[in-house]
Amino acid sequence: MKNIVDPKGFRSLALATFYYTGGAILGPLLFFGGAGYFLDQASGTAPRYLLLGLLLAFFVSNVLLFKKVAKMNKMMSAYGQSQPEADKEKGAHCLPSSEDEKNKL
Repeated sequence: MKNIVDPKGFRSLALATFYYTGGAILGPLLFFGGAGYFLDQASGTAPRYLLLGLLLAFFVSNVLLFKKVAKMNKMMSAYGQSQPEADKEKGAHCLPSSEDEKNKL
């Protein structure tokens, strides 16, 4: 049975997901939190704008991550529907087990 999941492709997909998640959290946090901090410094207020910036960053991060997860779920369901029925029953979307390797011989 052919190995559908390429280990290098899986690793790059995992790294891309990790980097996107980090960027989706840190980007808005640094941008809105930093803007709130500088607004607080300029206006002489307590951490009012900083807290507002952090709250806004929290919502923006959640929206970005929700969109990404929804897109990934849509892609995975499309992949599952496009796979032939015989391959679905054998679990071709997974790495081959040792039984598959024995049957190959």
